[in-house]
Amino acid sequence: MNIQEQIKTYIASIPDTKRSDIDALHKRLLRVFPKGKLWFLDGKDDNGKVVTNPNIGYGHMTIKYADGKTCLSPLIRWTKINKLVLYSKLVRV
Repeated sequence: MNIQEQIKTYIASIPDTKRSDIDALHKRLLRVFPKGKLWFLDGKDDNGKVVTNPNIGYGHMTIKYADGKTCLSPLIRWTKINKLVLYSKLVRV
């Protein structure tokens, strides 16, 4: 199953009271990031154990740690607990 199918299945599994809002938000974010990287994390570890809430992510950014290591992360992510997280950096012009 590709990422878009996983997200569609995930949104369909959300209770009716929240599904339409989440679906509308998802469609808007796809319009904002039409060519951006799309992420879906099901919240399970390698053994299939649930360790976190599922996340839908949009766009990407590179996080650089103090030890010099880096990792790729969504720019915006949406979690099942209805929390929209926007990562941004202040840019001085």
